[in-house]
Amino acid sequence: MYYGGDAGDAMGGAIFVREGGTLSIIDSAFTNNGLIAGTGGAGDSTSADGANGQAIGSGMYLHTGVTAGYQVNTGTLTLADDIGGSGSLTKTGTGELVLSGTNTYTGATTVSAGRLVVNGSLAGNTTVDTNSELGGSGTIYGDVINNGTFAAGNSIGTMTIGGNASFNSGSTTEVEIQASATPIAGTDNDLITADTATINGGDVSVLGAVGSYTNGAKYTFLQTAHGLSGTFDTITDDLAFFDAQLGYDANSAFFTLIANSTDYASVGGSGNRQTVGFYIDENSTGASGDFGSVLDEFRLLTNAQVQSGLSQLSGEVYGSQSQVVIQGTNQLIGTIGGQLRSGMFGGGSGSSGSSGSGFVNATRSTRPSVTGSSSDIALVSYVDASSTQTPCDALIAPTCHAAYHWKGWMTGYGLGGSAESDGNAAGIHYGLGGTTFGIERYLGDNAHLGFFGGYVGSSVSADSMDQTVRANGGNFGSYLTHSAGNHYGIAMGGLQFDGYESDRTIQVGALTRTASGESDGWQGFAFGERGLNLNLSRSRVLQPFAGLQYVYARQNAFTETGAGAMNLAMSGVDTHSLRSNLGTRLQWQSWMSRRGWAITPEIRGSWMHEFLDTTSVVNAQFAGVGGAGFTANGLDLGRDWAILGGGFEARPSDRWELRADYNTQFNENQVLHIGSGTLAYRW
Repeated sequence: MYYGGDAGDAMGGAIFVREGGTLSIIDSAFTNNGLIAGTGGAGDSTSADGANGQAIGSGMYLHTGVTAGYQVNTGTLTLADDIGGSGSLTKTGTGELVLSGTNTYTGATTVSAGRLVVNGSLAGNTTVDTNSELGGSGTIYGDVINNGTFAAGNSIGTMTIGGNASFNSGSTTEVEIQASATPIAGTDNDLITADTATINGGDVSVLGAVGSYTNGAKYTFLQTAHGLSGTFDTITDDLAFFDAQLGYDANSAFFTLIANSTDYASVGGSGNRQTVGFYIDENSTGASGDFGSVLDEFRLLTNAQVQSGLSQLSGEVYGSQSQVVIQGTNQLIGTIGGQLRSGMFGGGSGSSGSSGSGFVNATRSTRPSVTGSSSDIALVSYVDASSTQTPCDALIAPTCHAAYHWKGWMTGYGLGGSAESDGNAAGIHYGLGGTTFGIERYLGDNAHLGFFGGYVGSSVSADSMDQTVRANGGNFGSYLTHSAGNHYGIAMGGLQFDGYESDRTIQVGALTRTASGESDGWQGFAFGERGLNLNLSRSRVLQPFAGLQYVYARQNAFTETGAGAMNLAMSGVDTHSLRSNLGTRLQWQSWMSRRGWAITPEIRGSWMHEFLDTTSVVNAQFAGVGGAGFTANGLDLGRDWAILGGGFEARPSDRWELRADYNTQFNENQVLHIGSGTLAYRW
C-alpha cells in the first residue's frame, strides 16, 4: 500500500511523507508508468479512497529528513508528475528511472544503481555513484558529482547544470557524435553545460554513428559559463580510422578527430577477422574500382562494425559446413551400425530367425484340441549366449523355421542441432537428413556380408550472419559382421559424393551484396567395432563396445559470384577426422504385444573423442584482387562428446523387423538431437 497523508491515498492522489519518515517504491508494485496527482485516488482493499490530492501541484511531497527510494529492477519507470518538499531521493536497482516533471524538492538526489534520466528538472544537488549512470536532456539547478557514468542527452542532446559539474577519477563521460565537417555542440554531439566545472580525472568515451568523418573536426562536449579546472585522464573512441584528441580552453573541454594510420588487422583484433584484415592491408594501397568502394565504406564504420564486416568477408561458414559434413557421415555410420549390431545381441547372427538379442523370439504354435479348433499361444524362452544351441534348437515350439539367406533393409535418419561461437567463428544452426538402403547375405550362422547406398542432405546457417551452405550427397559402401561366442565385430567402408550450394549476404556500411557459390566434393570413410555380450540375468544383456572411425572430407575449389570485389575465390577444403567411441548398451528381454509383436527395448551411452581436426581451415582470396590470400577457421565443435540414447526393436513376425532410435550428442559447445527408423525383411 502507498499512503499519502490526509489528502491523498495510493498512487492516485498526492503522497505526503512526514518528517523523519521513509518512502520506498519498488517497480514490481506498479501497474502503470507514472505517479500522477489525481482527483480521487483509489486505495487498495485495506484502505479507503483518498480525497482529491492537493500538494502545491505536486504528485509527491517530501518533508525535511525524508528520503524517497525508487528501486527499479528491470525496464524503465517514468515519473511524469512533480515532487516537492525538502526531502531527498535515491535511485536503486539496475533498471531506469525517468524524471520528466518539474521537481522542486531541495534535498539531494543520489543515483546508487542503474540509470537516472532527467528530462524535466531537479532543484538540488545530484551524485552519481560508481557503476551508476546519469543521462537525459533536462536541467539540474544544483551541483552534479560524477563518480560513475555521465551520458548527457537522449541519444544526442544537452544536459544543463546550474551549479558546478565535478568529474572524479574513475568516472566516465560518454559522448555520442555524428559525422560533420563543422560540428555543432548539442546537435552533432552530446553537450553538458554548467556554471563551472571541476575535472579530477576520469575517462571520456566517444561513441560514433556511421558516417563520413572529417579530419580535424572539433567537438565541444563540456561548456561552462565561469570557467573549468583540471583535465581528464584519458579519451577512448570506437572509430576505426580516427583518433579523438582532448583539448581545453578557459570555459570548455573538447576533442578533435585526427585521421590515423590504423590498419585493418589491428581493428580486427584476432582470429579470422585479423587474417582478413592483414589481407586487406596488403592489397589496399592504391585500391580502385569496386574494391576501392568497399574500402571507402569501411572507413565510415566504428570498430565493432569493421569487425563485423571482416567476419562476413572471411568465408568461415565454409569451414563450419565441413565439420557438419563430418557429423553427417558420423551419423550415417552410427545408423547403419545400430541396425547391424541389433542382430548380434547375445552372440547370434540372426540367420535362423532369432531376434538377435540374448532372448529367442516368441513364435506361434497351434495347440491341438479335441474339437480340432486352434488358439494362438505366445511362447518365450531364454538362450544362454555361451550355449552351443542354435536359436532354432531353443525354441519352445513344435516346429522350427527354415534358415534365411538374405536380408534387405531401409533406414531414414535426421539430425538437428546448434553450436555456440568459439570466440572466433560464429555459432551455427544446422540440420541434416538421409535415407539409406541395404542388402546383405548370410555367410553361415556367424557372418553377414552387405552393401548399402543412400542420400543425405544438410544445411548450415551462421548465427550472427545471413550466410547459409547446403550440401547434398549420395553414398555407397559395404560391411561385414562376424560373431563368435560372446564376441562380435563390425567392419564398414564407403564413399560419398557431395554437391554444395551457398549464399552469403555481406553488409559493409551502405553496401549489401549476396555472394553465391556452387562446388562439389567427396568423402571416404572406414569404421570398425568390437563388442562383448554379457548376460546380466535371464532378462538383461549388457553389451560393452569400442569403435574407431576415420572420415576424410574434401570440398573442391570454386569462385563465388554476385558480390563484386567481395566474392571469394576458394581453395579446396580438406578435413580429416579420426574418432573413437567407447560405451555400452543394455537390452531387455523381448515382451509380446497384444498383436503378437516381439518388442525389445534398449538404452545406451558412450563417449566419443576426436583425435584429428576439430575445425576446418578455409583458404581464400577476394576474386579479382588476388594476392597471397588468407585463412579462416570454421567453428570448432569440440573434441569430446557424450552420447545418450535409447530405442526399441519390434518384430511382427520372423521375417519383418522394425527399429526406432533416438540419441542426443552433446558437449559444452553444442547439442545434437538424432532420430532414426529402420524397416528390415528376411528371406
